[in-house]
Amino acid sequence: MRILPAIRRAMFSRAPLILAPVLAVWLLAVGCGGAGNPASAGAKELTIGYVEWEDSVAVSNLTRTVMEKELDYDVELRRFDDPEAAVLAVADGEIDTFQNVWMPDHAGYLGEAEGEKLLDPWLIGTTRSGLAVPSYMDVGSIEGMKRFSNAPIVGVEPGVGPGSRVSEAVAEQMPDRQVMYRDTPAMLSEVDRRYSDGENFFFTAWSPHWMNQEYEFEYLVDPEDELSGATQPSRIQSVVRGDLEEEDPFAFAMVDALQLADHQVNDLELSIKNAKSPQDGVEDWLEGRDWLARSWIGNAKRQAGED
Repeated sequence: MRILPAIRRAMFSRAPLILAPVLAVWLLAVGCGGAGNPASAGAKELTIGYVEWEDSVAVSNLTRTVMEKELDYDVELRRFDDPEAAVLAVADGEIDTFQNVWMPDHAGYLGEAEGEKLLDPWLIGTTRSGLAVPSYMDVGSIEGMKRFSNAPIVGVEPGVGPGSRVSEAVAEQMPDRQVMYRDTPAMLSEVDRRYSDGENFFFTAWSPHWMNQEYEFEYLVDPEDELSGATQPSRIQSVVRGDLEEEDPFAFAMVDALQLADHQVNDLELSIKNAKSPQDGVEDWLEGRDWLARSWIGNAKRQAGED
């Protein structure tokens, strides 16, 4: 009978040694579960299309960073040559979303193939585009350009990019003007050089874009509509594949919840421009703005019924 207490003491003395590894494994599992994390049931994936426009690079990398860092998603960014190809890829189910549909500019790309859903604008307000002038020239309107008849226009090449409508209107309405058409990087480089040298020149400008933070300039007013409506504003919206909401309600809600003002996009683009990589630029920009990411996540949870 005296043996039983000894056995009991031995059993309890070994219990911590037996239970400790089990408890550690259990705590690790609970910790990795991410209570309240919509993606905690397992890694979820999202594929975002983008084009090589600064606003597209900015918003797609911002979405990826927030969803990977805060929500444990595995996000792939896939580059397309133009918005039409990206929209068609969404409609065909090749990618989940493309966040750079300028409306009504890209309205013709929608509906070519059924299977996409256009969300409300993520840009608060509208875009802006037109001919611009450095502030040091003190010109306020298209009419005022006559004072600088020899000043060239540095324009982005006509095409599908932001500001291209203005370049097309300049080519048609101002045939006597000296115009230098460049692709967007070359055009921005030319603007930077001339602005730094204090030269007299005009250029195509648009917002959102980091140029609005980097330089002091004015958009020329066009009361006589000499640019034939090329300065009309647009809305920037996301398009998602039609079955994303059903398959991943939270990812759908997260894309829908993202909202940025133009000055925030300008700042984000400038941060990316000055960083080693888009991801570094996004992470730098998010420092001190974690409240913004939390607001999107909170809104997405409520929309998806997970709050």
